Order: sequence, then structure tokens, then C-alpha cells
Amino acid sequence: MFKKNNLFILLIFACMLTYLGGNVFAVSKNTTPKTNVTTNKKTVQKQQKISIEKTIAKYLENVPRIFYIIPELDKAKITKLKNNYNITDFTSEADYFYYEYDKIMIDELNERIPGNYSVYSVNNKLYCYVENNTNKIYIENDGIFSLPDYKIVVPIFNKAKTFSFNRDDDVYYNLIASLVIRDKKLSKESKFLYDTHRDSKDDYKLYVKVTMEDGIGDHYIGTYMIDTVMRTVTDQKTKKVLYDDSAVMKYPETFITEKQAGEMAAKILRKLKILGANQRYYVTDVKETTDDNNYLVEGREGYFLTIMIDNPKNPEIKELLGHFFINNTSTVMMKYYVVEDLYEYIYGKYTPFG
Repeated sequence: MFKKNNLFILLIFACMLTYLGGNVFAVSKNTTPKTNVTTNKKTVQKQQKISIEKTIAKYLENVPRIFYIIPELDKAKITKLKNNYNITDFTSEADYFYYEYDKIMIDELNERIPGNYSVYSVNNKLYCYVENNTNKIYIENDGIFSLPDYKIVVPIFNKAKTFSFNRDDDVYYNLIASLVIRDKKLSKESKFLYDTHRDSKDDYKLYVKVTMEDGIGDHYIGTYMIDTVMRTVTDQKTKKVLYDDSAVMKYPETFITEKQAGEMAAKILRKLKILGANQRYYVTDVKETTDDNNYLVEGREGYFLTIMIDNPKNPEIKELLGHFFINNTSTVMMKYYVVEDLYEYIYGKYTPFG
């Protein structure tokens, strides 16, 4: 009798589980986005974009002055970001001012890390750039600068590009701070204090003393020497070279003539995805730099040129792709921007020392 009762109870319990389980699955089915085999590419891209925007918003809160490249989050973490943010996509030409500004910023980022970037802003405060293929996020503030091999992006102020006697001290401070953080002597949240002076016998050497303030007092971290001739940064205590240009200076060089300038420029533009892989182009107005005009490209030697492309609707009509400069070793390329009336780097063997 006991066994029969047990069997009867188990049977009832199984029926209840089946009933409840069916309801649970029914709720799950209704609340989970449907997976359709025929989902088109646009729908997938839209979903990916939403996830990227949430990821951006998550990381744009209280961003410190030294910015690290933020890796793509896994899908499980992205789905947990439920907050609503005022996110603007400045990639289109809808806002002319921001579009022109961000073209230059993307060119500077492409110079270090070629890719296909979209531009975003959260609450109109801080810009960031997302590489559409890797979903890696690059954050900037008044400019982008990336130290080779260190995967650190630091801001450059007033669009300063390389070290010189006319640059804002923030350029030096951010370089030193990024190296100190990389070597884990301080964290990104630390408050840095700097004291800078030049060598009385050698103006090309700059010494930066770094201390940290923690509310109790100032703690000495170290003194670092920036040598603009040797292109190095050295820890004065250990005499260890913390940074040099060797990784970048080993880039292969291909010497080009005036006749080869257009073909090499097109090859670089395809690499940067500015020119399509199979897109036809036309090179005009190739001119070698002279002492009278090389100031436009920071004294570099090479060739100015213009590249035209076919109008997509009417191949008989030619459109301007841009006015460019390529140096004679094909390691640097710049593009002319009409609004700013200057040439900006889009590709090159570019380091903190130029």
C-alpha cells in the first residue's frame, strides 16, 4: 500500500512539474528574442551596434586622463548593461562640424592602428572611436596618440603631434604617466605631480620628476629623462631605457620616384580602406616637394598629388578623393583638409619623436 501511495504521489508530482515546466518554457519563449534563420544582415548589424553603444556608455563614466584601449566584452556582459544613455553617432555627415573634426581624429588613429572606425559620443561630452571589425574602443580627448607596442592611448593637447620646444608640457607628462602606469608603479587613478627642467648644457634633454599625492603628502616616484636626439625615455635611477623608437623605425622602406608616387599612394589608401579594393582611381598633379613648400608637411621630402575616382552613378564624371602627400620612402602619407587648411597624417612611421 505504501509503495502504491508513493507511486501515486510521484505521478502527481511529475504531472505538476510538466505543467509548471511548460509554463516556464512558455514565458521564456515569449520573453526571449526570436532566432530566425532568415534574419537579414541589417538586423544583425543593428543588434551589434546597440551592444557596442551600451559597452561604450559603460566605460565612458569617470574616464581618467590616461586612456587604455578597451577590449570587446563578451556577449554575456554586454547583455547585462541595461542603462539608457544619450548616445550620438557622429560618423555620418549630419553634423558637419563634428564630421570634419572626427575625420582628422580618425586619420590620426588610423596612422597607428589602421581600421574601419565609427564615432560616438555619450551625453555630448566625450568622444570615442569603435573599430567596427574588432569592436575595440579608442577614447580621445583633444587628440589621439598611441605608444607603439604598449597598447596605451594618451591624449595630445592642442593637436600637438611630436615633441619640440614649443609643445605643451602635457605632451611630456602624458608620455611619462603612461610609462609609469605600464610598469605598475602607479595606477590610472593616482594623482600625478610633475616637475620639469632642461639640461643646462644640452637643451635636447628634458628631465621630468614624478611624485604622487595621496592626501598625506607627496611620494617620490622617479625622475625620467627624455632625449629628443637619441629618441629615448630613460629612468634616471636604474638607467633603464623605458621607451625607444626601434620597434617603429624598423618599418620597411620602399624608395619611390615621381612616376611611382601615385601607385604607392593608392596602395596605402586601399590598406586604410579610404580607397576601395577594386575602385578605379586617377592620379593628377604630381609635384615633388621643394624648400618653398615642404613646410606644409613638416619638412618632409616626397610628392604632392591629387587622386580622383569615378562617380558611382555616372562613371563619366570624376570625383575628388583628396589631395595627398607621400614621402619618398613611402613610410608616411598625409591628407590635405580644406577646412583646417593643413595636411594631417593618415599613415606613417610616426612616434612621439616625429
